[in-house]
Amino acid sequence: MRDKEEIMKDVASEGPVNTDLVLIEMLVDIRDTLSRLANIISKK
Repeated sequence: MRDKEEIMKDVASEGPVNTDLVLIEMLVDIRDTLSRLANIISKK
């Protein structure tokens, strides 16, 4: 997973065109994290 600083650099260097892709990437990361947490919780 890329850290926030890298993502911010990409946004700054590539302008508004890539912002949607970055947001999608972050949402996918969040979704994966939530599903992992859900798996851990459901196994207990």
